[in-house]
Amino acid sequence: MWNSRKPESWLQRRCAALILWATPAMSQVLITEYMYTGGGPEFIEITNIGDHARDLAGWSIDDNHRQPHAFPIGALGVLGPGGSAVITEGDAAAFRASWQLGASIKIIGELGVMAGNNLGRSDEINLYDEQGVLVDRLTYGDEVIAGSIRARNASGWCTTAALGADSILGWRLSVPGDVQGTWSSGQGDRGSPGVHTPGDVAVTPPPVVSHPAGFYNESFQLVIEPPPGGGAVYYTLNGAEPSTSSELYTGPLTVAPRGGQPDVYSLIPTCTPELWRPPLTTGFKATVVRAMAVRPGAEPSRAVTRTYFVGSGVASRFTMPVVSVVSDPSHLFGYDAGIYVPGRVYDEQFIPGSHWSTRPANYTQTGAEWERPGHIEFFEPGGVLAFTQSVGLRIHGGYTRQWPQKSLRVYADSGPGHATVFNHPIFGDAAPPEHRRIILRNQGQDFFHAFCRDDLLARVLPGRDMDTMASRFAVVFVDGEYWGVHGVRERFDAYYLANHHGVDPGAVDILEGHGLLPESIVEGDNSHYVEMFAYMRSHDLAVPGHMAEMERRMDVDQFLNYTAAEVWCGNTDWPAGNLRYWRPRTPEGRWRWNLYDLDQSMGWSAASAASVDSPGRILNSTDWSTELFRAIMRNQDARDRFVNRLADLMNSHLRPERTLAELHAIRAELEPEMTGQINRWRAPVLFATWVARLESLAQFLQTRNGLLRPFVASNFGLPGTWTLTIEHPHGADAAVRVNSIDLEGSVFPWSGVYFSTVPVRITAEAGPGFCASLVVDGGETYAGSAVLNPAADTTVLVQLTRSGDFNLDGGIDGSDVDAFFSAWEEGAPEADFNTDGGIDGSDVSAFFSAWEAGGCG
Repeated sequence: MWNSRKPESWLQRRCAALILWATPAMSQVLITEYMYTGGGPEFIEITNIGDHARDLAGWSIDDNHRQPHAFPIGALGVLGPGGSAVITEGDAAAFRASWQLGASIKIIGELGVMAGNNLGRSDEINLYDEQGVLVDRLTYGDEVIAGSIRARNASGWCTTAALGADSILGWRLSVPGDVQGTWSSGQGDRGSPGVHTPGDVAVTPPPVVSHPAGFYNESFQLVIEPPPGGGAVYYTLNGAEPSTSSELYTGPLTVAPRGGQPDVYSLIPTCTPELWRPPLTTGFKATVVRAMAVRPGAEPSRAVTRTYFVGSGVASRFTMPVVSVVSDPSHLFGYDAGIYVPGRVYDEQFIPGSHWSTRPANYTQTGAEWERPGHIEFFEPGGVLAFTQSVGLRIHGGYTRQWPQKSLRVYADSGPGHATVFNHPIFGDAAPPEHRRIILRNQGQDFFHAFCRDDLLARVLPGRDMDTMASRFAVVFVDGEYWGVHGVRERFDAYYLANHHGVDPGAVDILEGHGLLPESIVEGDNSHYVEMFAYMRSHDLAVPGHMAEMERRMDVDQFLNYTAAEVWCGNTDWPAGNLRYWRPRTPEGRWRWNLYDLDQSMGWSAASAASVDSPGRILNSTDWSTELFRAIMRNQDARDRFVNRLADLMNSHLRPERTLAELHAIRAELEPEMTGQINRWRAPVLFATWVARLESLAQFLQTRNGLLRPFVASNFGLPGTWTLTIEHPHGADAAVRVNSIDLEGSVFPWSGVYFSTVPVRITAEAGPGFCASLVVDGGETYAGSAVLNPAADTTVLVQLTRSGDFNLDGGIDGSDVDAFFSAWEEGAPEADFNTDGGIDGSDVSAFFSAWEAGGCG
């Protein structure tokens, strides 16, 4: 974006082509070319398509904020008929030299904004005349507008039919040989800035491939037919983007098993020499076919990509999903631009004697300029193709970019015939069915260890008011070669929040880390958080009114729940790291926290052992990262809520039987593929090493609750613990809740350990026609709800009695009497009011006792 402000709403941006506050005036100067990011500066081209010269004095441009005079371009002077001018955010002289533009081409640069990636991936370009009248607008969005181009590294140019029409679907990508005479800049971008040729060009339809991507038991003959109307077909078999320099298709291709063929890409070092080890064995391979069609006088077709796995029983070879990632090898492994290798950045910025973990490399680079185009095919177990589409690929993560196996962030990319989302329930029916971005994760800091820590808690904790990333494992192939096991994960971003919380993805504040610093801003701004933090620092939260004000600004219960989970798992890479939080940018929007990247926890190291006092670590800290929690803990009610939230977690989702069962399921899921993973990446070092680390993790899960409770008691000054037992002979006839735990589906008697002097609330809600009461240790009885703070172990019996509302109409009146006696005289089963097995006078007495009491007798 040119401006850090965001549009008023996502809908406003998405529908900008339809909902306009101004209609472009007729003009002979129009937007004819743009590139929103690339290896060099972004640019916009305008062209005078009229017969008369036009003085641009007073003219201006803006993005989706639609502000006339925002960025003046009058310095371009007079633009003659047919003449084009360029507006760039870089230095004008450097841009001219990079694109080899003559002195006659008008260029204006340095528009008073930061150089770099300032046009958004989905944005507007607005052109205004000297009166501030809108004369042309281009609304583009390759994440939002289906079928639109993606003008990244290659500019988009306007066809004659789309001139002044604000229709991105009438724009074309610059390719060598097109009618614009496209050429390349010194940074490798493609376009024709300053030169606009009126006209249009047809686009060749894609070729027709005989076999769908998938799994085949035997070799077969693949036929690639030109599109209807003819044309030549060019293809590649190594993942490269096809061009007219590729193989010309002349007849069927034999697609056969590739057993015995040597590795190619798997032998390319993908990290520093200290960490790189080549595969132990040659990996399984698929055949990747990419084909395009070409016709004279037309643009080449988009590439068709198909991945074929061939071999006897190949569909059952992998017990988890299979993901084929295809991208031109230069995009992944090229020295200059390959995002998966050390590359030029490593060599040019290498400092002798530096530690391997601090060395810049191609794979440590971030941002849109280090995104590469690719294609993905996702196969469910059994070889069922779930979806196939073009994507954008970036390396994902922080420190773990240094690992040989890297995490890939995958963007659902737009293109003809492709959706702008992954429209498939990747994570099952319980998760959102659509995702704009997913991560193929290398398991982070757990890469060399148990390979599953973050996944374990992501699967165990949903339902506890946690924002966790859904988890699934998959075998990944890159350009046809086996690339090992990855965790398929959601990504925390604005679209995740839209999926899970229904918020406007264009109107959220997302922060990470400190929160008070500008570099903490991921989306939106931090002004609300800065104000909240200032309030917290200037007010004693022990005062109930001050705490109530904090509750208005942040979801304190969710924050306590989130902190309890981090404390339980002993995450040592938190809270100074992996700290992300968000709010909807609305007047009532409150801050919530994301739970993610839990790799350095649960016994990952001695610092996160089950016997470590993690509550004391944050309560006794003086670090900025614990300041908010420590301030909230000054409030006694909040202290009690935190202690109870932690106790609730240990009594429900983090019970050993639950966590161990999930770990056992993960082991069963990973085990068939871990030998292949270890052979490919030498991590974990041996299969036996991996098993031993799983067993160590299991030991943590088995012992953590018992070891943690004394630390909670001592840090919060509590005398000890007591055991609550709930007896519920009626089962599903009454819903029972202990603090934040719904005991639906629990096996009774149910027991949980709680902390002395911290009140525990128990509620029971009966179904229609009944009333629930709680009998404590066979003595005192409470109607429906009780707050207990006993000094010793306590048993609570859930007891049901019939209600006087016999006809279940919500009121207690004469109609209930009529209904009861009608049932009683007929001997209907429901007339056994006292449930003693017979229908007699005692039922009449029981009914009237309840009826006269106005509810339950």
